[in-house]
Amino acid sequence: MENARNLPGVGFVSIGLEDHLRIIGASTAPHGACSAAVLLVGAAGIGKSCLWAEGVRRAQEAGSLVLSCRGAESELRLAFAALTDLFGPIPTERLDDLPAPQSSALKAALLRAPTPRAPDPRTIAMAITSLLGFEAERRVVIAIDDLPWIDHSSARALEFALRRLADRRITLIGTGRPTDRMPLVDALEDWRDVHHIELRSATVAAIDAIVAPVVSEVLTRSTSKRLWSASGGNPFVALEMVRSRRGNPNEVRLLESLVPKDTLDVVESRLSDLPEFARDELLLLAAAGPATSAPLDLARLAPALGRGLVVRNPAGRAEFAHPLYGAAVLGVASPEARRSAHRRLANAATHPDAKARHLALADDGADADVADALEAAGDRAQSRGALDEAADFFELSAERTPHDGFDTGPARLLRAADVRLTL
Repeated sequence: MENARNLPGVGFVSIGLEDHLRIIGASTAPHGACSAAVLLVGAAGIGKSCLWAEGVRRAQEAGSLVLSCRGAESELRLAFAALTDLFGPIPTERLDDLPAPQSSALKAALLRAPTPRAPDPRTIAMAITSLLGFEAERRVVIAIDDLPWIDHSSARALEFALRRLADRRITLIGTGRPTDRMPLVDALEDWRDVHHIELRSATVAAIDAIVAPVVSEVLTRSTSKRLWSASGGNPFVALEMVRSRRGNPNEVRLLESLVPKDTLDVVESRLSDLPEFARDELLLLAAAGPATSAPLDLARLAPALGRGLVVRNPAGRAEFAHPLYGAAVLGVASPEARRSAHRRLANAATHPDAKARHLALADDGADADVADALEAAGDRAQSRGALDEAADFFELSAERTPHDGFDTGPARLLRAADVRLTL
């Protein structure tokens, strides 16, 4: 899920942020001090993801081992989704160096090998601790964009590991909004250097520099001030306002007509005149989530690709150039359109857990087949040691169970309660 190259604005991230970049550079240097963390906090579109991506790029260039992923609300119920992405660059042969119980448990959690019985969550967490400890002979950078949206199983395992690695060359770079509860932060109590960086509004000059590549003429001072005021100094909003303008950007009336109620309003205005077939395909991409393969027609996405709303990742799959684009697509869609997208995704899903999740989102009524599929997904999550996700699936299964005169629904709720008691 690491998309540093594709995020809009990466080329301008240093404008007004040089001090922050120096902190990130010092924290991710291959042979610097021991543990360090940089937590980037700010409003949507303020530049967290771009600063995060630039930190990832510079750490890679410096020779640190970077393990990165991006959280997504749609993946909160997918067991060990973040760990699977984070440890993707680590070859399976490296896992063989772990003690046998840890190696077996971690391979099962990462879906690299079956396991005869459910791995203990503590064993998985110990495996993560051991693996990071081995790799930390050089600097290991754990970079997580949208940290509050990583799945619970991954968060628990990482918290366990980070709490025990305060004396190793490990850096955490995470992003979130001011109102978010940031997971993993409690595990950093004994870490040497922890930097909390709150990104605030950019200056008028910085906004001018950021939008300069997408305007054909220099903005007048009056227009610059209006653009800064209308965007609230938010770089993403300012870029979207300029990109969605019509005619001469120095015509103040045009900018006044584009004053946003919030960030998503600006993005939605840019989506509104796309062809209907492109909007339908974008909704499918948004409903799928960043780590889920969707049955996408790239030809139908061509208008969005042409506008930079969507990019193709190194694997050739389409993804949103910025998370806010996906949020805007979901926000503007009707409930029926979202349900229809999830039905299409359920029909195309090859992984049974993903199929069950999309079936649950395609309709909120009682359905015995959907309830059975959700319970089976809970069984699989429990067998992998993903107890949070297992309990969630059992609860969803109970909600979708028809009232048939038996105790099937309550029994599934009891299963969820039993699992939660073990957490």
